[in-house]
Amino acid sequence: MDERMFDLYQHLESVPQLRLLRDEPMLYHTTFRTGGPAAIFVQPKLSIALESVLRLARNRDIEPVIIGAGSNTLVPDEGLD
Repeated sequence: MDERMFDLYQHLESVPQLRLLRDEPMLYHTTFRTGGPAAIFVQPKLSIALESVLRLARNRDIEPVIIGAGSNTLVPDEGLD
């Protein structure tokens, strides 16, 4: 995990109502059950948590990938930053 992603992860730890995981295998979150790990995986429970995630990522020039329910989503075996 590079420095920007590590910094983002540290700030995300303080966001309430957020499930936060590191190196989460994406096979658990796609209907095809394939895909390598996501460096940072978040599941906001409230819209305010989602807003915080997006703001923190944008401030670090990190483009989040929003997968919704994971249907029809293919993730490479190498994973996602």
